[in-house]
Amino acid sequence: MSTGLDNSNLNYENSTNNTSISNNTSNNKRRRSITSTPATEDPEVESEQTNSELQNIITKFPAVVENNYTLIENIGEGTFSKVYKATHLKQTDRQKKLLANSSNFVAIKFINVTSSSNRILNELNIVNSISGHPNIALLYDVLRYEDQIAMVIPYYHNDEFRDYYKILPIQGIKNYMSQLLKALEFIHSKGIMHRDIKPNNFLYDVSKGKGILVDFGLAEREQGSSINGNATNNNSRSKQHICQCKNKNKNSNTLTNSLNEKIYLELTKCIPHNETRRSLRVSRAGTRGFRAPEVLLNCCSQTCKIDIWSVGVILLCFITRRFPIFQSHDDVESLLELTLIFGVDVLNKNCKLHGLGLKMNFDKYLNMKPKGYESIYSRTIEATSSNASPLENFIFDLIMMDLEEGTLPFHSPVFDTLKFLDKKYWHEFSLMKQNTVCNNNKRTYFKQSLREHKKMFNVLKACLNWDSNERNNAHELLTMKWFDNEKQDNSA
Repeated sequence: MSTGLDNSNLNYENSTNNTSISNNTSNNKRRRSITSTPATEDPEVESEQTNSELQNIITKFPAVVENNYTLIENIGEGTFSKVYKATHLKQTDRQKKLLANSSNFVAIKFINVTSSSNRILNELNIVNSISGHPNIALLYDVLRYEDQIAMVIPYYHNDEFRDYYKILPIQGIKNYMSQLLKALEFIHSKGIMHRDIKPNNFLYDVSKGKGILVDFGLAEREQGSSINGNATNNNSRSKQHICQCKNKNKNSNTLTNSLNEKIYLELTKCIPHNETRRSLRVSRAGTRGFRAPEVLLNCCSQTCKIDIWSVGVILLCFITRRFPIFQSHDDVESLLELTLIFGVDVLNKNCKLHGLGLKMNFDKYLNMKPKGYESIYSRTIEATSSNASPLENFIFDLIMMDLEEGTLPFHSPVFDTLKFLDKKYWHEFSLMKQNTVCNNNKRTYFKQSLREHKKMFNVLKACLNWDSNERNNAHELLTMKWFDNEKQDNSA
């Protein structure tokens, strides 16, 4: 049966859940990379396997056929769900309007029956409450059969991130970031944290310059927010605990030594086997490598600013032309990666901010540097005479490593970034004579490139601020100078 979407409250009691992505790309290479079963190279065998898979879905979920959907192919798969491209043969007037500005295809997200009913209900309510923004996926339909739930959204054509992140010029990066931040500005204004911002959850069409934010399976509402705007405390973790980082602006920025010592001893001393303590339940949802420091430090007062950090990581991937940029196996390694870039002092300061003591043998962890990155981390950790920030040094060394290995395309936009970071090019620019047309054109291009990169790096630093209290929100980022042209284009 098809569940009506006119009501804002979507109620059901059976067990379903979703924490996976719905990346709607029809690229076969992409599909093979995310499915657990290797694809065969024989087209006939592959076709038979596809038909068998689709028939199995229809058998287990007859509501698909009953509601006039025709499955075409698998376009995404995760731990808790599978996504299929499909067509809808019989549409209501409302559904026709939803597909008016998109393709005639839809994406059906089948959620595993072993999932939590509360989580899928939360996702449906959130998606239903924010549908309508041009950069957020629309809720087209909801299907139910016995204890199974499927969510239907329009099919959005998109390009695989790995196909363009190395070659997208700075203007393209700006448009990508603008589209993503507009989506976040909207959901954050509703008090909704996405919690899993990453390229796979932002479907971007390079040719159209259009991006759609999808997959709200891990989304939560900030403490004090609700669907209708009335204050609520629907997060049980927030009811029990408030991180002292929220008191930063009310009290002194420096914590008392007695408080630090008490917390430090509590966190580092051994706990007797017969001692029972109430565990601190903190949400650690999200994709490794994109989690904000406050998530890694178990902050129990997380806000929408965690999404902004993830935006900064995506921008860092664009600038360095590396994806993924962080490849840790757990949260401890994630903190280590960030510390090797930003420094131990930054980690220590933020541990104090969240009321945590820090005990770490840093020399031991230096031996855990990823192979091939030793020189990069050594330069980043050591004090430098340059005015560049540790983050800029890290980016510069990554680009130089690729340059030395000969892995950069000749016309890669990253060379402009390299010129921005290497001040010797600035000196050459100042000495460049202005008596030829060629030199004048070079000066004009280089001057414009430097301005754009300076603005872009300001946005990067604003996103990757460890202190969530000082980290810019989506609206503030969109008002920064880098996005001035984007605002003019939208008003035209």
